[in-house]
Amino acid sequence: MPRRPRSVTILAVLQALQGLGLLALGIYRGYLLTWLGGAELLISRVTPYVVVDWLTGWVVWITLGIFTLILALAIFRMQRLAWLIAISLQGLGLLVGLVNYIQARPNYAGMIYGIVLVFYLNQQEVRSAFREA
Repeated sequence: MPRRPRSVTILAVLQALQGLGLLALGIYRGYLLTWLGGAELLISRVTPYVVVDWLTGWVVWITLGIFTLILALAIFRMQRLAWLIAISLQGLGLLVGLVNYIQARPNYAGMIYGIVLVFYLNQQEVRSAFREA
């Protein structure tokens, strides 16, 4: 296995931080639903769409967080497919960010973080490291 460049290690750390953030968001959303009967309060005051969004949202965030942490490990180990999955995941995240922006629900921090990761993934040193892996 070729020597891992420092930029790949930094990329793995950035990806792991994103995974931890997604995991924390999912846990927080799940906690809000159960804290002081939050689900009953939520159901009584909003439309069914919002209820389904909140009930499924925390599961999606936790799943994405775990998947992103596994992806960070794959990047750290320089597995060839990890680069493709990472760039695809960031592209999907930026697409969701754009849709949310159009719907007047922007997440500027998430979009900026995704853009930084896309630029980092496309650095010549990172791309060549995964080509050689």
